Amino acid sequence: MKFRVYLILFFTMAVFIAVIGRLFQIQVLERSKFQEISMHQNETAKRFERQRGTIYDRRGRELAVSVKIRSLAANPQKFTDPLERKKVSKTLSELLGISEEILADKLSRPNEFVWLARKLNDDIADSIALLNIHGLFFQTEFQRYYPHDSTAAHILGFVGLDDAGLEGIERAMDDELKGPEIEGNFVLDPMGNLVPRGELKYRRFDGHSIHLTIDLTIQSFLETALKLNAEAYGAKSASGVVIDPATGEILGLANYPSYDPNFASKYEADARRNRAITDLFEPGSTFKVFSGALALGQGVVKPEDTFYCPGVLRVAGFSIKCHKAHGTLDYRRAIEASCNVTAMLVAQRLDPNVMYHGLRSFGFGERTGIELQGEEEGVLRPVKDWSKLSLSTLAIGQEISVTAIQLAMATGAMANGGRLMQPRLIRSIDNSGGKAIRTYPPHVRTQVIPSGISRLMGNIMEGVVSHGTGQLAAVKLFNVSGKTGTGQISGPTGGYMKGHYNAVFIGWVPSEAPVLAMAIVVREPDPSKGYYGGTVAAPIFGWIATEALRYLHIISSSAPDTSSVLPATVQAPRQSGAVREGKVVIPDLIGLTLREAHELISTLPLSFKPLGSGVAVKQTPNSGELLPLDSVVEVEFQPPGGIEHYAEDVGE
Repeated sequence: MKFRVYLILFFTMAVFIAVIGRLFQIQVLERSKFQEISMHQNETAKRFERQRGTIYDRRGRELAVSVKIRSLAANPQKFTDPLERKKVSKTLSELLGISEEILADKLSRPNEFVWLARKLNDDIADSIALLNIHGLFFQTEFQRYYPHDSTAAHILGFVGLDDAGLEGIERAMDDELKGPEIEGNFVLDPMGNLVPRGELKYRRFDGHSIHLTIDLTIQSFLETALKLNAEAYGAKSASGVVIDPATGEILGLANYPSYDPNFASKYEADARRNRAITDLFEPGSTFKVFSGALALGQGVVKPEDTFYCPGVLRVAGFSIKCHKAHGTLDYRRAIEASCNVTAMLVAQRLDPNVMYHGLRSFGFGERTGIELQGEEEGVLRPVKDWSKLSLSTLAIGQEISVTAIQLAMATGAMANGGRLMQPRLIRSIDNSGGKAIRTYPPHVRTQVIPSGISRLMGNIMEGVVSHGTGQLAAVKLFNVSGKTGTGQISGPTGGYMKGHYNAVFIGWVPSEAPVLAMAIVVREPDPSKGYYGGTVAAPIFGWIATEALRYLHIISSSAPDTSSVLPATVQAPRQSGAVREGKVVIPDLIGLTLREAHELISTLPLSFKPLGSGVAVKQTPNSGELLPLDSVVEVEFQPPGGIEHYAEDVGE
């Protein structure tokens, strides 16, 4: 009996001595080794990735989110056998699409951690997990996902492999979206969980979320209209900005061509270029309303003042043409007809310094301060650099370069009573708990013109749309204030290039109580198809405004139906198209506007190829024909009354 007691006591003492010895070995003899392991654990912890904040539109719809995804890493110290290393490299190469040599090189490195492949899709990750290769392990990261594909791409931007913002809001607000840095030491427990050692300065990992001012639906209207019209006229590019003129909030900002931020690296830089804030252009005749508003404010012209236009004006030895000889007309009619001669004669009554400082007050020649990087300030030279031509040519939108965002904000000032607003793309920033920690209220930069002058010019601009050069911007049952413009393009060696134009339109709706203001520019449309602002850019405004007002449930005032693009034939019964036995019955599109034709074609398995804008006058194939699915329907559109009816003076 005593023997068994002594035996148990002996083994107990032996185990105790072994534990003490092992602790002595770990704590004293091999202290540096285990400190190194601990440091490696800490380094692993530092690679723990915080979840990037979500980006929402103004109605809380997700525009950019982060989803968990697996990345493959390895401990090269587990692959010291060359044959094993080669075998693993070959197996992984087939799954990852990475060369055996690159993988073998990574697995032979002296460190204990190396990335093999980042952000794998689930199928590949699952296949590798089934191999159960000792020394390989997954780490959870986050991948940015844009659920609406290319919608709002130039606003959102995109992130890189390490989740750092590279363009757009993702870059401009990168620090907010990533969240604060975490200070503190971490280790991984046996289950792989992150465990803090000591007190953390910041206890959360996730970034802040951002609510934008844009409306996803209005943004979609804008992008669709830009793309269809630009393609219909063979344009090189197009940009549009839609704002709430009362607050300066941006409801939509888009460019054509565009890209999908989910696959940003597959696109050329040209497609990713945010032309609405970077590309400069001469605004052409749209500028007549800004120089005109300054003249009205100074009292040097009244709407009823009359002028004579012989079709050309001599200024400082140069002849500047009108589209035609308008004869005698009052100032109101001169704006409606976009008369160059009248605009220049009125500008000559202004002091050059008044013109310069007035245009600066409208925001031209300086950045708007939009929350995106890369904005250009435009070109508005100081008075000391002007020639004897400058006062006159500025009045018709020459010798000045602007961006679409500048033109939109200046249009908003004209619409809202003369207040130039700070453009706002961000409404609020929320913490990870969903509580707003920062909001961005409207900010008035300056009062540009008196509210009475704003209303007066808005009234004059109504005539541009009701019976002037901007009739294709009309919106049924609403009064619209607008102005067309056709800007020339300078050549690389100076002077204007023949046959190269930008089609421009600015406006707001409803005229008397604006909820939407816009600037549209279509760059270098094919001259053989049309290039005037009234035929190329104005219909884009009309399309967006019609859809947006319906979407926003804006009730029409008692405005008469001034739309000239909806002929009686639209109301007649027509072949609407259908799918029968695997084929498509081609719908009747004659008499429809571009917007209406697009809406009808979109309900059928057909491709749409529009030519021009206005109302449909010819279609191929004809209505009623039975064709295979995905057939192309080519439709020719023309402005009611002919293109010449919408021509404005270019100022050549």
